Amino acid sequence: MNIDHSTYMLIRFYRAIGYCISIVVFISVINAYCSDKPIWPVDSKPAITSSFGEYRPGHFHSGIDLKLYGRVGDPCRAIDDGWVIRVKVSPTGYGRALYLKLNDGRTAVYAHLDRFASEIEEIVKRLQHEHESFSVQEFFESDSAIHYKKGDIVAYAGRSGTRHPHVHFEVRDANEIPMNAWFEGFKVSDKTPPHPVAIAIEPLDGKSTVELDCQPRIWSHLIQRNDGIWGPRDPVGVSGCIGISVDAFDKTNSSENLLAVYKVEMYVNDVKRWETVFDEFSFSESKLIKVERNYRLLRRGKGIFHRLFHAPGNELKLCSGNGILYTGSIDDFPINVVILLIDAAGNQTRLEATLVADDDPDDNRLVTGDPMITFKGWGNPEHEKVCMEIFDNYLRFSCPPGIHSILLNGVYSIPLLTKSIGGREVTVYTPPVMLDNGLNVSVIDLEGNSIEKCDIDLHTVLHSVTSDNTTIVKSRDENIVLDIPSASLYDTMWVRIIPEESYIVPGKVESVYRIEPRDQPLKSKVSVKYKSNVKIADEPGWGIYYLDKRVGWTFLGNTFEDGYLVAPALSWEIFGLVQDQDLPYIKIKKPIVNAEVKSSVFSFLAVIDDTTSGLNAADITVTIDGEIVPAEYDPPRDRILYKPWKKIPVGSHQLVISVIDRVGNESVRKVNFRIIK
Repeated sequence: MNIDHSTYMLIRFYRAIGYCISIVVFISVINAYCSDKPIWPVDSKPAITSSFGEYRPGHFHSGIDLKLYGRVGDPCRAIDDGWVIRVKVSPTGYGRALYLKLNDGRTAVYAHLDRFASEIEEIVKRLQHEHESFSVQEFFESDSAIHYKKGDIVAYAGRSGTRHPHVHFEVRDANEIPMNAWFEGFKVSDKTPPHPVAIAIEPLDGKSTVELDCQPRIWSHLIQRNDGIWGPRDPVGVSGCIGISVDAFDKTNSSENLLAVYKVEMYVNDVKRWETVFDEFSFSESKLIKVERNYRLLRRGKGIFHRLFHAPGNELKLCSGNGILYTGSIDDFPINVVILLIDAAGNQTRLEATLVADDDPDDNRLVTGDPMITFKGWGNPEHEKVCMEIFDNYLRFSCPPGIHSILLNGVYSIPLLTKSIGGREVTVYTPPVMLDNGLNVSVIDLEGNSIEKCDIDLHTVLHSVTSDNTTIVKSRDENIVLDIPSASLYDTMWVRIIPEESYIVPGKVESVYRIEPRDQPLKSKVSVKYKSNVKIADEPGWGIYYLDKRVGWTFLGNTFEDGYLVAPALSWEIFGLVQDQDLPYIKIKKPIVNAEVKSSVFSFLAVIDDTTSGLNAADITVTIDGEIVPAEYDPPRDRILYKPWKKIPVGSHQLVISVIDRVGNESVRKVNFRIIK
């Protein structure tokens, strides 16, 4: 091919540029490997999609999630010299996870991998076939382990155990304590300060108020002033014992994902009263997220707030201070509150709020913020009734005009002599333990007559449950029993069992009860027990479920103990007995029936699902010619995948998949296929 001189010179020019770029990239890579600075764990542009200390149901996020831009298969590299201390494979949790012990004593963890480097992959495949299980785990000693140099490929990024491609990456110290990877050298570009979403101010006992009300109040429409400071538009009225919480998020320049704030500080009249800082935490502390975040607001769907005051049971080292504001007289006001939101790069956002006495009339101050609860009937006179809500150890009543007092159990009279909110009268009452046997409410009008204007279950029983003793709580019909160990509580609570007949579907969903208080956290598991009757004992498929408003009834358990059907629970929910007689769904997609396959190494694929009780990986069995093979169960995509470790011989073969759901329903599918030359 003939080309003119100018074209030839242009080609040489572009080749030279290409060579220069390659040399620059090569030198930069070599410099990274040879320097003391750790390299980015994945061969993709550095960015994170989740940060250290983020909220996860029941625990803190213990690492950072590395962005893969939707790809699977990018190489993961050793961040420093070290050796493989542990490898674990599971269909859930971390999926395929690799643990590298670094020469300085720290551990680097790579999770949600697609596969391991070839030498590790061979070990894993051997273990899986020896144990006839996809889920395996192995620990290694230094002298017999696989060693890697900084920059060596140790695995390939994926999405095992999760839905979206990313690598969960952790750095742990010599004692296996997760540390904030940002400060271990894994930073990304970040010039964006944290963003405040809302603040919540709440009374901490029945004698305290916020804006003349006895419930938390939320400011989600914060104003940013010309000087950049955020806060409520007007001063906030309070009295008594007060706690403050804040909801906020952070971003980096490299990703639009919402991240957690690194540090939150609160100052009251220029004195630091609280600090939460996410440098490190132990796995034993991780469950205390229930007391670090504001569980009440979370459970009521108001957001994920950092609590800036001490809650019972909060022993987290990452929190310091007391944070509770005590206001006793008008002389305590005004109170200036400053909240600093700080990210790991040092960017900072400032919030300010002025607290004033809420019973001090001020025509220039507007009552702002939203109450956590809006009671029925407000603004609709024909539906206005007496409503009750229980906050920790006190009762809050909201009444329309014309009510003189509330009478409890015909003995305890509560006069309405407190607050007027939105045209309704509000009062609070701390009941004695004597109400443990039941609660009957009467409404007395201004003329002393008892009237029927209650939106309250008149047969509510309040059970006083403390952290001092194990408590057994039964429903009135004794059909459901709660076994509450003393160690399962952070604080004293009034437990009540409320029948929910509207959820009952005869023969499918029965014995439904709502357990309160759903907005107080449990420290550890309690036992939910249903009395076993003839139907439960004789008919298959019954189990204890809780109602998740997003996905429906969710299986908890169905163990029989001493005449009861028993399941563990970690929170108060709507519980019910649900019968599952539906067989699990199985569809073998590859190979098809009587397929002739030329290759002797190919993958098997099936779709499985169970929409009621669900599936456990241990109850899924895959065999080829009667021999169990360690097929992978991928719950997010409802599929089973198996790639033979060794070649399947030429000839006829049979694939059998057996799936048993959590209550014992079983489905089996078979496919005959033939390997040909």
